[in-house]
Amino acid sequence: MIEAGISLTKKSRLSGAWTLVLFGSLTAFGPLTLDLYLSALPEIGKELGAGASLTQLSLTSCLIGLAAGQMLIGPISDVKGRRLPLIVGLVCYVVSALACYLAPTIGLFIAFRLLQGLAAASGLVIARAALRDLYDGPRFTKASARLVLVMGAAPIFAPMLGARVVEASSWRILFLGLSFIGAVMLLTVFFYFRETLLPERRSRAGLGLALGRYAMLLRDRTFMACALTQGFLLAALFAYLAGSPYVLQELFGLTPERFSLAFGLNGFGFIAASQLVGWLAGRVSETRLLRLGIGLACLGSAALLSSIALGTGLYGILPSLFVLIASMGIVAPCASSLALQNQGGAAGAAAALLGLTSFLFGAASSPLVGLGGSGTAVPFGAVIAASTCAAAVCSYTLLRRKRNE
Repeated sequence: MIEAGISLTKKSRLSGAWTLVLFGSLTAFGPLTLDLYLSALPEIGKELGAGASLTQLSLTSCLIGLAAGQMLIGPISDVKGRRLPLIVGLVCYVVSALACYLAPTIGLFIAFRLLQGLAAASGLVIARAALRDLYDGPRFTKASARLVLVMGAAPIFAPMLGARVVEASSWRILFLGLSFIGAVMLLTVFFYFRETLLPERRSRAGLGLALGRYAMLLRDRTFMACALTQGFLLAALFAYLAGSPYVLQELFGLTPERFSLAFGLNGFGFIAASQLVGWLAGRVSETRLLRLGIGLACLGSAALLSSIALGTGLYGILPSLFVLIASMGIVAPCASSLALQNQGGAAGAAAALLGLTSFLFGAASSPLVGLGGSGTAVPFGAVIAASTCAAAVCSYTLLRRKRNE
């Protein structure tokens, strides 16, 4: 596998570093598509004559598209190769983003967002599957960590960028910008991306049986332990993204400027931790690194919930959140590496199911942080703590199995 990856890399017009930049940019399409326009939802509803619930349905439709698209594109790429499905997906992304830019009614906007989510799924799945085609073992973990350097900041900084654009212009400019980004990525892929899944390594079972590989993956204990671990940790991340603006600004009085600073510092912790994983890969096993990340996540979430319950204020909450978000930079590349290591023949389907789990868990956790109503941060801390606790249980299953082997 490693030799094949080296051979393919040499044939590419992109160096190894630029290949990772390309893959990271493709993986960032999902978070960008979801998060960039969040601050513009009130303006969209006002211009298109829709209420808050109907406008928020555009976010749900995009999420459904991302989930369904991953489940379809993953097996297709195992059968047809990575390059063609990716090009088709990027063409559809450019068109759907332009359609959102021009949408005259809320109904059409929601429909176009569904199509945009379906198209964005191609980048999410194929980038991860192509990386697995090229690398194996610790090299895959190292490459995954480098990938996080490019794409890990997207869900953290996208809402901030979107807010600045909306303040200076119109929400429609956001989708014009997404269309432009999609066009640039399409041209880059068309001229520089070379097929990573050679014909002799493609699935010959046909698309129907390729889709049936999901049943096989659901029975794979190691894969599911990693997928669930990553999913629950991302549920905590989504809860943080959904709840931190209200908790830190409304309840604890941070100004927008100081909130942006805290948000950015946490993002830096996430990226720095992922690069530490890249440096340690090959020196320390992925299982031990995963255990370290989960331990830090539990420590951060427990400290967060305790700080809220004891009323220590920002002096306890901000350091706890930094530890929590940094721990996710450790868990994400390790969980992905361990989940995909033994899935070379079904990397597309495995990457799709891994991505689906993360998005579904994240989408489920976001509304829960507001269940307690205004005036309390307890649901915020409780959802994060429960998510990290569930991730610890799942990772313990994986670690116990590895230890017995």
